[in-house]
Amino acid sequence: MQKPSRREALVTIAAAAAATQACSGDGAAGSSLSAEEVRRLGLALDTILPATDTPGAVGAGVPEMIAYDAGYHPDLLERVRKLLATFDQAGFFDQDAAGRDAVMMAMMDGDEARRAAFEDAKSLAIDYYYSTEVGLAQELGYQGGTYLAEFPGCTDEHLVEGA
Repeated sequence: MQKPSRREALVTIAAAAAATQACSGDGAAGSSLSAEEVRRLGLALDTILPATDTPGAVGAGVPEMIAYDAGYHPDLLERVRKLLATFDQAGFFDQDAAGRDAVMMAMMDGDEARRAAFEDAKSLAIDYYYSTEVGLAQELGYQGGTYLAEFPGCTDEHLVEGA
């Protein structure tokens, strides 16, 4: 085996230093969100989709999924940080669970920025939750890979009069 040159050794050391730096974040893997931002996002999303007989948004891993995607999509990162700032300004994170419910209800009827932040959080919660195994299979009962031998058509409850 040939001894590496100084140049090869320096390249290896630089690559190792870069890899170590990339792994030192305190948020979710691949994320530009901090662990605190992920926790706060979880509070907001779990207020929208709380645990019932199935796990809620946090139990399904939705905040971590969003944080991961935000690490690769700067527009999503900016969107999440903007909604977190609006929730923070509304005093959402200073409340207990009942207080967070009340603040969120007020945000729904509040000024345009607060209503937009609520609607954005709701959209993110639903989009990501129903793309998880918990949301898709446990909540909706989706069983992928199945087919119908025949399609009976729409049931009466779905027929539109005069159509």
